[in-house]
Amino acid sequence: MSMQPHFAYISTRALSRHTSFLTFFSSI
Repeated sequence: MSMQPHFAYISTRALSRHTSFLTFFSSI
């Protein structure tokens, strides 16, 4: 169970990174 918060943190970072890439490519 102690790994879940870490997994959520990684997921959030991956999601925010994906969103930033999406906005970057969308702005081109």
